[in-house]
Amino acid sequence: MNLAYKIISKQFWNGLLCSGDLKDKRTGFIHLSTRSQLANRMKKYVNRRGHVLLCIDLLRIPHGKVKWEGTSTGTGPSSHIIDAPHIYGKFGIDSVVWSKKITRRLIHRVIHNS
Repeated sequence: MNLAYKIISKQFWNGLLCSGDLKDKRTGFIHLSTRSQLANRMKKYVNRRGHVLLCIDLLRIPHGKVKWEGTSTGTGPSSHIIDAPHIYGKFGIDSVVWSKKITRRLIHRVIHNS
């Protein structure tokens, strides 16, 4: 498996479960994080409620829909560009290996196991 991660609202996740496919209608792509990028991303959700962490198997995504593109790590002087997976177009819910409600415990585990 080649895994990537996505944080979405629980409401959006419930809608995706009903529709059966994942796609961001605003941008046409879904930005994902690698395992090494996940801890930094999770820090932003410490005081938020109602989000879900998805684990996605990139090998289950149709050929040509995953593109590795540069994304900024922030806006300050220490920010830089890193490659992250982006999925363009729709892809099936069967590519989601697991989903977990984001809790303080999960965030702590992710941050300290990176």
